[in-house]
Parts: sequence; C-alpha cells; structure tokens
Amino acid sequence: MGYLPIVLAAAAFLLLLCLVNLSSIRSHQQVLGLTLFQVCQTAKSRHTLMRAIQELPLNQLCPELPATHQLLPRSIPHMTPFLEAEHSSVKELGFFLKDKRFMDTHARLLPPLEVLNQRQHINLRTFERKVREYNQLLESSPTRLVAQLWRIKPIRFASVHG
Repeated sequence: MGYLPIVLAAAAFLLLLCLVNLSSIRSHQQVLGLTLFQVCQTAKSRHTLMRAIQELPLNQLCPELPATHQLLPRSIPHMTPFLEAEHSSVKELGFFLKDKRFMDTHARLLPPLEVLNQRQHINLRTFERKVREYNQLLESSPTRLVAQLWRIKPIRFASVHG
C-alpha cells in the first residue's frame, strides 16, 4: 500500500511529460504547415506577375495544401522538387531584376516583383530554419522518446540552398 501513491505519481508524471512533449511536437508541425503555406502563397503571387513576362521561367510545381494549413511532416520530402525549383526561380529572377534591358522593358512590374522575390527568399529561409528547429526538438531528450512512441520522425530532405 505504501508504494501505490508513488507508482501513481510517477505514472501521472510520465503521462503529463508525454502530453506536454506531444503538444510541443504538434505545435511545431502547425508552424511548419503555416510557413510552407506562406511559401506557396508567395509563389502563386510571384507566378501571377511573372506570367506577364514571357522570358521568365515559371515553377509549376506548387503543391495544393489543405485548407486548414495543416501539414503532415512525412509529406514535406515529396515537396523538395517544388522547394528547389522555387529557390532557383528566386535566384534567376534576382538576376533578371538587375539586367538593364529587362528593367527598361518591364519597369511597371519591377517594384512588386522585387518585393515578392525578396519575401519569397525570406520565406524559404524561414521554412528551412523551422525544419531545423523541428528536427532539433525531435532529437532532444524527453521529446525523442515521445516521438519514437508515436512514430514521429524528423524531416529529412536535401537542402534547398541550390
């Protein structure tokens, strides 16, 4: 009878520890989903402006995201081609924006394109940072055990730094 309260308290502590860590994992997944949603929305806005300029290559790989902005981390590696293409598109547009001949012929589209290009560059860097933070969370001590219990794995894909 003397050990029963200690066992119950230890079990309650472990349950609370699991719930807190699982909640932290889920909140990081939500942040990843929102960050990826921002990348896709900016990509769509950039592509709308870029369609007006025939010389610019378009990234047609933007995936459809759920309306709730929820994201399953296991689907992120399948998005690597989109992220790599978007990163190279941002770089290419940066070169076009510095070209004098291009600037003269498309002067009215340049300010919004510059803003969207810079925003997308920031969005891609933010997404990469959020993936690193998520992976670090899953590799830290009590969270690693909880992640293994729920079979949650870190996100692994090639860097989109091109």
